[in-house]
Formats: sequence, C-alpha cells, structure tokens
Amino acid sequence: RPDDLEPRLARAREAMDVAAAAREPELALRNAHFVMIDLLEKGDLEALHQTVERAQPWHDGLRQAQLDWARSLFLGALALRAGRVDEASVLIEQAREAGIQVQPAPTLAFHHLQRFALARFTGAPVPSVAPELGQAGAEQISSSPMLLQLKLCAAHRAQEAGDASGARSLADEQRGRLADLPSDVAWKSVLFLLAELAARLPDPELAGEIQALLRPFEGTGALLGYSAASLGPVDLALGICADTLGDHAEADARFTAARRFEERGLHPGLGLVAEIGATWAECLERRPGADARKRASKLAAETAERARALGLGRIEGRARDVLHRVEGVASLDSARQRRRSQLGSS
Repeated sequence: RPDDLEPRLARAREAMDVAAAAREPELALRNAHFVMIDLLEKGDLEALHQTVERAQPWHDGLRQAQLDWARSLFLGALALRAGRVDEASVLIEQAREAGIQVQPAPTLAFHHLQRFALARFTGAPVPSVAPELGQAGAEQISSSPMLLQLKLCAAHRAQEAGDASGARSLADEQRGRLADLPSDVAWKSVLFLLAELAARLPDPELAGEIQALLRPFEGTGALLGYSAASLGPVDLALGICADTLGDHAEADARFTAARRFEERGLHPGLGLVAEIGATWAECLERRPGADARKRASKLAAETAERARALGLGRIEGRARDVLHRVEGVASLDSARQRRRSQLGSS
C-alpha cells in the first residue's frame, strides 16, 4: 500500500538481513530489490546506493535471467532520474533482453513504461506496446495496475500530438473513481499522470480531486511501474494541481519542495530537477502579470541550459518554447507601450 512506506521498508530490510545471515543469496537479493524500491520512493538515495552495492555480490553469484531483468530495470530507473539518458537507454534494452526470456508480457509492459519515461526527457518516439503484447499478453496484464498506467501513457502521447479527446475520455472515465484505484505503489503514479492531464485539458475539478488524494503522500516519490522509472516527487504533482486551481502561492511552495527533494544528498536527480524546472516555468508563463513572465523567463533559461548539458532534448525544447513565448509577449507589450506614447504625444 502507498500509505505504509516505513513499515514496508522495515519488513523488507529485515527479510533481506535474515536471508543474508542464512546465506540465501537469491532470497536476500529479491528482498533487496523491495528495499531499493522503497528507498527510492522515500528519497533516501544514500541508503539506496549502499543497498545496491551490498546486493552486487549476490547478483554476481546467481546470474538468473529474472534477477538480471529486475536489476537492469531498476538501474535504468536510477540512470533516468539522474539524467544519464545514454546509460539509461542501454540498461532499458538490457532489461528487455533479459526479461523477455522468462516473462514476456510483464517485460514488454515495463519496457514500454521505461520508454515512455525516457521520451519525457528526450522526445524519443514510443511505439505502441499492443502489437508486441498480442492478445495473450494483453489478457495477462488486464487485471494489473500497469494496464491503467499504460492507458495513461497513451493518453499523454495523444494529448501531446494534439488529440485531446483521448485524454479527456480517460479523465472522464476516472472521475469519481480515483479513491477505488488499486492501493499499491502504482496508485501514486496513476494520480501523478492524471494530475498532468488535468492541467493540460484543463480540468480544475479533477485537479482538486487528485490534490485531496495525493496530499497525505507529500514528501515521497511516485514510481512508474513499481520500479520502471521515477516520475518525480508527489509535491510536483501537488504543485501542478494547485496551479491548475489558481492557488499560485501553494503551487510555488510545492515546486520548491519538489526541487529540494531531488537536489538533496550525494545522488541528485538532475533529470527530474530539469523536469520540475520546465513544469514550473510553464505554470509561471500562464499566470497574469509581468512579474510572473519575468520569473518564467529566468527559470526557463536556467532549465534549458541544464537540460542541454544533460542531453534532455524534450525538456530543453519545452523550456525554450517558454522563453520564446514570454519574449514574444514582452515584445508585444513593448510595442503597445510605444504606440500609446506616440498617440499621447501627437
């Protein structure tokens, strides 16, 4: 469940330690994977990387396809979070190659979610997962929370391509049913993706419903597909909801908290810091007033440079689009002011 992070982490740690003491490396490694997922959700990257190092000898001594898949999947998520997209791309394909041998349907679903997360940073194309899954694979994941995540990924792609009808249809389908979503780790990522859709439609009513459900989970992360990728801190989604509702002070406080969540420690999530910057700049741009546009311009310029240095093409493009639009509005305002001055002096 998403509301028992600390007890869940304690149980997984205890199981890992017991298995290690009993010299059961496979059991220790499987529980280490749960520990790492919980630590990523918690945002404790120092403890997470210590666990990765501790688990390395267990993994090296086993070399099983399913365990290779889980490891590459998770390391790919960490590389994405840090903005190391070339490394992430290699790990994503390694995970697919290992997992397809033993569990083809889940592997293809997770691979698609990771490709979607990578595309959020780079803009790389994301082919439909349906042809690869086939009918048998689709039936296998039909009862999994992954199915709704896959639907939301498709709705996001449709919305970004200019087709808002699919996004609107899914938002309407989920309205009033959000509290009934499966209560597991995937629940927060579903709400996170819906929050982004609510902002883009826009749909303040849906944003308000999501905000109320997500608020108890502030200060934690939202994981796509359990461990396929980190979408970012829940505070980022709460900031998006607040901005959609017109509560700009609350939105700015949430965006600040989200950035601190990813910047802290020895292993900052630089890719997600850039994502937060682009989202915040877009929100600032939509607000009225010259001061908001000035803040949007400054943040967009900083984000574009950060994204360029990391090779995050899509995020850089979003930031530069904000800059161009803000500069266009500023030029128009300047022209109007000159025109008024000319009329006043004639």
